[in-house]
Amino acid sequence: MGTISAKINPAQSTVAATITGVTLPRPLRVRWEVWTEYGPPGVDASVQSDGSCLCDFKPVGWSLRAGHNVAVRYFQPDGNAVINLFQLRGVYLPALTR
Repeated sequence: MGTISAKINPAQSTVAATITGVTLPRPLRVRWEVWTEYGPPGVDASVQSDGSCLCDFKPVGWSLRAGHNVAVRYFQPDGNAVINLFQLRGVYLPALTR
């Protein structure tokens, strides 16, 4: 069983994840979901050969905000899944420059 780590970028509404410790054949299918009432549809992707994957929620019309829970799950060939949940905490304020 592998480990899923992720970093949420609220400015871009993206989530970058890395899956490590997986000795399964590639490509692995990954599903991203925002767990909130009336959230966006899930987004499917594949893991790159280095274990990285990226999800952009803008194409499904969603902006990530503080308090959102993002589930990242990968599917093994036997149908079992490994999932981790990440929460966007705090308030995002973009830097203002003059």
